[in-house]
Amino acid sequence: MFSKKFMISLLILGALVIVALLGIGYKLSSKIRVELQNTLNDQLESLVQAYAPENIPLWVTYDPFVCTGMSAYQCVSKHIAFLDGNHQEIFKLNDLTLKIDDIGTSSIQVSIKSPKISLEGLDKEIIKEQNTEIFDLYEAFKPIAFECSEKNQIIDKKEGEISSQNQCIIQAKGMQYGYNLEGRSKSEKFSNKTILNSMIYFYSKLGSLKKISEDIDNFSFAIDKMSFALMNGTSDNLKNVLYPLLQAAYQKDNPKTPFDDNIYKQSIENLKGLVGFGLAMTGMLGGPYQDTLLNSLNGLESMAINEASGVRISLMPKQSPAVYFRIHPNLILNINQVGTQQRIFAKIFNYYDLLAQTIPNAAK
Repeated sequence: MFSKKFMISLLILGALVIVALLGIGYKLSSKIRVELQNTLNDQLESLVQAYAPENIPLWVTYDPFVCTGMSAYQCVSKHIAFLDGNHQEIFKLNDLTLKIDDIGTSSIQVSIKSPKISLEGLDKEIIKEQNTEIFDLYEAFKPIAFECSEKNQIIDKKEGEISSQNQCIIQAKGMQYGYNLEGRSKSEKFSNKTILNSMIYFYSKLGSLKKISEDIDNFSFAIDKMSFALMNGTSDNLKNVLYPLLQAAYQKDNPKTPFDDNIYKQSIENLKGLVGFGLAMTGMLGGPYQDTLLNSLNGLESMAINEASGVRISLMPKQSPAVYFRIHPNLILNINQVGTQQRIFAKIFNYYDLLAQTIPNAAK
């Protein structure tokens, strides 16, 4: 239940970018800032009511957006909080900022960021475990801020083909996560439209899974590159995160033996072996992506001993440029079913290679 609400909450967060686009659909005028602000808040309230179950009428609380700017527009909400069925806060975004960075007839760039993320609900769940090591590890890896940007550009106006670049950096106390997507979408509904009108049409079709399934047939998609990365933080690294945790665990059983770098490295090797054994037991090794999994483990080991700054997992098309594909409505409606997820992964791996890359430390 928690994960489902978390996913739905993220969907609403993504919809805020949609709302920003809808808000600037007016003819440019001296009143655009006020129009953008009013439309943004009206549409946000509509989204909240549309997503809220009937028995949980207040599952999202927020401060209205306030917009500033004359040619580049920025809208800020002091907080948006997502609540569970008991009206307890799951997580909260502080100073959520939507910014229209650039707009023309054929391209548009929008960014969204929050300098502070609160995960009160998840904090409580972790604390219930009463395990100091687990909580310390969670504290080091939990998201505390994020910044994302999206750029869309028309590449064939007649065919209705648009390229998209999406990037996100999610900050944690000890680490940071990166996400990158380069892809294309095509629809006759985009044909001979400006980029703004095309994006308004596309994003207006997003909503509940049922609504998405009703309109997904109108679009074709191609993924040219997708990657996820785990990287050292700007002021910390994985070794600094893991060292005190492994030291505490070791000295519980060996209180009279000093913990040093050699013991730490051996602990990392043991942990790597344990994870590898788990992967083998679950059948994940021995398949076509065994090398990718092992390379990922090797990269994490290098990070843990401070010989690398990150690990990146990339999905790369076997054919370049990537071929277009369509998404069947039933896949959307049954996305939570294991069988559906397995079919999706099987199709992905038929057309894409999964690659692991160790990111070296920056040259000093």
